[in-house]
Amino acid sequence: YWERVYLVDIGEQTVVPESVSKHVNASRYLIAGGIAGATSRTATAPLDRLKVVLQIQTKEARIMPEVRKIWKEGKMFAFFRGNGLNVVKVAPESAIRFYTYEFLKGVIMDARGGEKADIGGMGRLVAGGVAGAVAQTAIYPFDLVKTRLQTYDCLDGKVPRIGALTRDIWVKEGTRAFYKGFFPSVVGIIPYAGIDLAAYETLKDLAKKFILQDNGKTCNLLHL
Repeated sequence: YWERVYLVDIGEQTVVPESVSKHVNASRYLIAGGIAGATSRTATAPLDRLKVVLQIQTKEARIMPEVRKIWKEGKMFAFFRGNGLNVVKVAPESAIRFYTYEFLKGVIMDARGGEKADIGGMGRLVAGGVAGAVAQTAIYPFDLVKTRLQTYDCLDGKVPRIGALTRDIWVKEGTRAFYKGFFPSVVGIIPYAGIDLAAYETLKDLAKKFILQDNGKTCNLLHL
């Protein structure tokens, strides 16, 4: 709806073009990105749960036996274990990535000569990579608790509450436990987020040029 009204591209990355970000409340883009992200995460939650379960297998992992095992835990609801944390972290993750990315774009733009300077593909790559790393650092504890919750072995058939599981990790393993596996995760997110945002904006600019060229040709034909 907001895309049609304001002619702005809205996606999970919630990148707002500079030409309209000064006139339209940025919170609308964050809300739209949060809703889109929460919807997509919920739709793919069963696949995410199955992926995590298969990743921790020490023996040969087979899909259908694990699917049946998850089903026995709690029918369809078992496939959505940990999805609440996925939904909760979407909004802050999008907000942090968005503001960091736009801030870094501004810094690079100023360094290259002002508001009209083009930061180029490399500038977008750097800004996107750093923004992804900052967002990943901020929400990583959510990911760890979500993974622990998804792989928790329910011997008595009861799934622990998020608060209780978080306290157990804090008491038994300490604060540093919330960042276990952080280094490979952030190393992976830097090129991913950088390429994602750089390719997205570069291809969007190319698409705009083609559209303008096609519109120009159409107008010339109509004029003739």
